[in-house]
Amino acid sequence: MKFLTQILIVMVAFNSYGQQLNIGLHISNPIRDTKVGWYDIDAESFDDHDLKNRSIAYELTSTYALKKFDLRLRMNYMRINILEYQDNYFAGTRNQVDVQATQNKFSISPGIFKRINIEQLSLSFGFEAIYTYHGQFKMNLESLQSDSISGTVFFDSFGTSTIPSGYAIGLGTPFNFGFKIGNRFVIQAEYSPSMYYAKLGGTTVSTEYSNNPFYSDSGSWYTEDVYEGFAHLEHRFSFGLVYWMKL
Repeated sequence: MKFLTQILIVMVAFNSYGQQLNIGLHISNPIRDTKVGWYDIDAESFDDHDLKNRSIAYELTSTYALKKFDLRLRMNYMRINILEYQDNYFAGTRNQVDVQATQNKFSISPGIFKRINIEQLSLSFGFEAIYTYHGQFKMNLESLQSDSISGTVFFDSFGTSTIPSGYAIGLGTPFNFGFKIGNRFVIQAEYSPSMYYAKLGGTTVSTEYSNNPFYSDSGSWYTEDVYEGFAHLEHRFSFGLVYWMKL
């Protein structure tokens, strides 16, 4: 936080010599880097489990404009929140399965841009260096089988899996389109393909506890789930509002 404050102070210092500073707030597509369980299709998975994706991502940007180019600092917070569930009846049995997956990701990206203004429109393109911290990917599973009429529970099971945190360092090439509203506000849309060196995952810890009126058991196991290398690709889309200030 102290480092980010120092960067903003430097940006204000530059703008004290007549340059322009803007601050923007954007929403972007949440990018999930881990495929776990049945999370393969947005609306419904291939095995008839329903899927609710409540993931969301926010971005805060600050840009100062020099005579020939713009310098920008972008910060991104992403919350991965996915629920897959099934509730069906078969041969007098009710089967309920809930799988909840969550992850937090944070990015900081300094960049340099060339901006072209055409009346109310603007086009910017450039490069940004990106560092992303990928938090733990946590998955909670609950499975329940019961009599469809009496509600008597035959079997219930609870489990967790945790993939360790990791990081990614890369380079993005953003393309930004803006439309000016009045003297100070600009609506912006941005697309950025990025390539990373990523080191994600590690030793996944899984636990399970199950019981029913006649049986109970518990256990844990470990697997190696590592994603590492230079072939980590992402496509980011964002949309937001920018406010320009003259200092």
